[in-house]
Amino acid sequence: IKKNGELPEVSQEKSKLGLGELYEREYLKKATGYDPDAAEKQSEEDKLKGEMKMIFASLCGKLDALSNYHFTPRPVGDEAEVRAVTVPAIAMEEVMPLHVSDARGAAPEEIYGKKRGRD
Repeated sequence: IKKNGELPEVSQEKSKLGLGELYEREYLKKATGYDPDAAEKQSEEDKLKGEMKMIFASLCGKLDALSNYHFTPRPVGDEAEVRAVTVPAIAMEEVMPLHVSDARGAAPEEIYGKKRGRD
């Protein structure tokens, strides 16, 4: 459109994208709603957001260190030693009641002794 005899401005720079790539981008915008230019900008924004999160985490760590400067954690104690124990893990219950004497619980062999041969 010409106004007052002016010519429209035309860029003299060569496009970085080929004609096929331009048509591909237009088709993707119309058919699937995916915009590669917006995706590139979004990825740049994601990179900046990630960098900002790292800087903020560093700042929060430094602020925590300053605000808790008076706090001293408990010293690290010695670790517990593990020893091999030969005692059974479970104490088995006796068959005889507790109020009965040990003499009644002995076997006849323990009381009289074993006979050997012909005695």
